[in-house]
Amino acid sequence: MLPSTRKTSMKLINTIAALLCISTAAAAQTSSHSYSFLLREVDQTWCGYSKEKAFQEMAERLTPLETARVTYKSGKPSEIVYEVQAESGDWIVVDTYSIRPSGMILSRTTVFAQDGIRIVQKGNIAKGRKNPLSLVSAKNPDGTKASLRGVVYPEVDIKNDLSQFPFLTIAASMQKKGSQMLCGHLHPR
Repeated sequence: MLPSTRKTSMKLINTIAALLCISTAAAAQTSSHSYSFLLREVDQTWCGYSKEKAFQEMAERLTPLETARVTYKSGKPSEIVYEVQAESGDWIVVDTYSIRPSGMILSRTTVFAQDGIRIVQKGNIAKGRKNPLSLVSAKNPDGTKASLRGVVYPEVDIKNDLSQFPFLTIAASMQKKGSQMLCGHLHPR
């Protein structure tokens, strides 16, 4: 290899290495990780898990009525999925809170076990104030439009701000300590 070609190759290798470092650093900044939570009814304790398998095993054993998943991007919560179901098994509500600098966007899915109706609603929560949920869709199990006549929605509170999610405190502790599992006597109300 000629000296000038070697210099050019080294510059190219250094440039590629620098670009890889920059893209790796950018990927690390935008990387995401999640924590899964379940509420142990017996002692009103939220338990968080950093490993999905451990969470699934415990959920199968306890069959909790309330669960949550918090996804972090760049060290901050970006999405919270909060699920609650009736003790009778009649319905399940899954609230997905997408966290934005201006507030949160809530997408609520309600599924009624008896007839299989799936209702999707959306709303905005800005600076602690919530807007009413708007109907996005109401479908029968076969995908046809469902009638909402006589439907009684479950009473599941809409969270106005992040402080109403007690498991976020547990997630912050898990993040700080590098814990794979942590429990705390907290309950959202």
